[in-house]
Amino acid sequence: MKNAVQLVFKPIFLSITLMVVAFTVISCSSSIVYKNAQPSGGRMIKKIPNRHLGKYIDDKDTLTLLKTAFVLDGEKIELKNDSVILNRFKKNYVLSILEDSIRGWDVFLVKMDRSSVALFTILDEAFELGALEKLVTIDTLKKGPHKYYMINPTRTQFKTMMQQNLFSPVYSFKKLE
Repeated sequence: MKNAVQLVFKPIFLSITLMVVAFTVISCSSSIVYKNAQPSGGRMIKKIPNRHLGKYIDDKDTLTLLKTAFVLDGEKIELKNDSVILNRFKKNYVLSILEDSIRGWDVFLVKMDRSSVALFTILDEAFELGALEKLVTIDTLKKGPHKYYMINPTRTQFKTMMQQNLFSPVYSFKKLE
C-alpha cells in the first residue's frame, strides 16, 4: 500500500515543487514575457562552470549554484528540462524559464564572476516599456486580472536591449568563502 501511495503522490509532489520554484523566481520578475527562450540561437549551457559553483548570499536570500541547478532559498531550478534554459551570450548568461500559464518565457540576464552573481530582468515600468517599444513589437495579453507584455526580440534586438541597460537588478549575491 505504501508503494502505491508513493507512486501516486511523488509525481504530484515534484510538480508542486517545480511550480513553487518557478513562482519564487517569477515573483521577482516583471510582467514582460518572451515568446521564445533568449537569446534566439543562443549557446545553451547544460552545466554551470566550476568557477561559479558554490553558495552566495544577499541581505535575505541564499543562492547555491550546483553543476546543473540553481537553488534559491532551498527551491531547486534544474537545467535538465526544456522549461529551464541557460544560454551563454556576450560574456553573460541568460536564464529563460517557461511560464506555462501564459505560454511565454521569463528571462533573466545573469552576470557571474568568481565572487558574485547578479540577476537582472526588464521591468514593466514606463521608462523601460517606452525604450523597449522603440526596439521590438509589444503585444499586450490579459490572463485573468493580470496584464502581460509579450515580446519576441531577434538576437540583435536582444543585444541592443542589453547595451541600452534595459535590464534592472532583482538579485545581487556575494559568494561565501
